[in-house]
Amino acid sequence: MGNFIKNVDEFFSSLIPDEVGRFFCLHLPFWGLVIYISWHVTEYVGLFLLWGGLVFWLTPYLIARLGLGILAETNLSYHENKWTLFKVSVGVYFISILVLIGIPGGYSGYFVQWIESPAFTEAYWGVIVIWWKCFNFYRNYKLREFKEFLQMFGFRYESWQIAFLVSSSGIVPTLFYWMYARAKEHAQFEELEQSRHEDELRLKRKQEEARAKESAERLRLNEKRALQQQQDEREKQKKIQAKINEIKGKDPWDSGFL
Repeated sequence: MGNFIKNVDEFFSSLIPDEVGRFFCLHLPFWGLVIYISWHVTEYVGLFLLWGGLVFWLTPYLIARLGLGILAETNLSYHENKWTLFKVSVGVYFISILVLIGIPGGYSGYFVQWIESPAFTEAYWGVIVIWWKCFNFYRNYKLREFKEFLQMFGFRYESWQIAFLVSSSGIVPTLFYWMYARAKEHAQFEELEQSRHEDELRLKRKQEEARAKESAERLRLNEKRALQQQQDEREKQKKIQAKINEIKGKDPWDSGFL
């Protein structure tokens, strides 16, 4: 929305560079017309959009979300009789649809019977009247306009029943499958990430073990070299001492010595 307003202002600035003149000559009439059209379009279409969003999106989404939560809690995917339980769950769901909604032209379920009740009818038309008054508080409207507006929202119970059946038997399973596929894909991604992390830790552990082994081997070789040097030094000292002792043991006046 911010980019749209900025683009409109940039377009208007190319027509009228002066900011004050641009506001009164272009912005004020343009945005007034936009608000006027949006106001009346919302007045006549808003309730239909709200009803459609409630019947064909919000309610199916909540039901599918609830089913996915039940699936996650029961761990149906890892159950040994998962297909049997899945068939039973689907059967129970569609039986619930028949009980709550019913069959168009056949019988009305409990939910449709509640919609047919006088209490719901009174609340339904009351909301429509409040909607009309909210959008027409600024003027004295004619009774004929009000009646024409109310006639737009008349409905047949069978039509609502068909809409509920389409939503519950078509949209809910589709959303549930979409959510399940996304959750499964996310779980697989997390599993791959966990596996990759474990492989990295395993590789790091092996590298640390290899470095530790190399360091220990280097230390052992250094110790062995140091011991060998000490031993060589001791042998050298022994030879020197033996030579000294040999020299000390001889007579200095001996001809051999001389």
